[in-house]
Amino acid sequence: MTHTLEELRRIDTGIADRVGWDFSRMRDHRAPRPWEYETVIGRMLGASDHVRDQGTGGGELLVRNAHLFGSCIAVDRSESMLAEARRNCANASVRHVGFAQMDAQTLGFANASFDAVINRHAPYEAAEIARVLRPGGCFVTQQVAAGNAQSLFDCFEWDGTFPEEWSVSLHDRAAEFERCVLRVVDLARYSVNWWIEDLESLLFWLRSVPTPAPFELERHWQGPNVAESSLHDERGSAPRKCVTCSWRGESEPPLRRGVQQPALKG
Repeated sequence: MTHTLEELRRIDTGIADRVGWDFSRMRDHRAPRPWEYETVIGRMLGASDHVRDQGTGGGELLVRNAHLFGSCIAVDRSESMLAEARRNCANASVRHVGFAQMDAQTLGFANASFDAVINRHAPYEAAEIARVLRPGGCFVTQQVAAGNAQSLFDCFEWDGTFPEEWSVSLHDRAAEFERCVLRVVDLARYSVNWWIEDLESLLFWLRSVPTPAPFELERHWQGPNVAESSLHDERGSAPRKCVTCSWRGESEPPLRRGVQQPALKG
């Protein structure tokens, strides 16, 4: 079904803005993934660990995993995100979390402040991670890979590009940490099919995430029609959800005491 611009305007008007980093309102599904970020941090964090959640967003992931650590400082560069994270933690009675507004380039913490740093889809500086980790500490990060959802973006014929750092290879990311005298425990990457199930979810997603060029309905209104036709065609190619991550594999030797060895995912 092809929608007119006026029909798309009406649909778009009824879509509420994203709150925090919450995408639960979307109707979508993915093919099975070989690993999950939250499972990885569950293996890496200890019950008494002092943790930094870098790029906490609205604290949605933090609240779900608050039982995994002893204490945490949730960091984000956006005060509005931190305000939402505070509300979410308060509503969930999560009381062992503090909050700090800062960017990834210069972290206002003393050397060797944290047992672990976790980071999902947020920028980081390897040297700063190395500086604030305690001996034997770990870093776990999940990053969006270059080419993520490319088949969907192709529907819009965008000329723009993502930031250059998004195209840094997994092994180049690992090399950054090795130069900081940190041992890379494991690296992994997956690319799986991902289906957005209705037009409302597609428009919400396009308004909520970085795209190669700013999404403007008045300018790009044909794109959702092209995308929807492919999503409703079971034989069509679904967008690929490409994510890079690393975690400590079961076969890896234990962390050596006194050596900073973040479990890096690139």
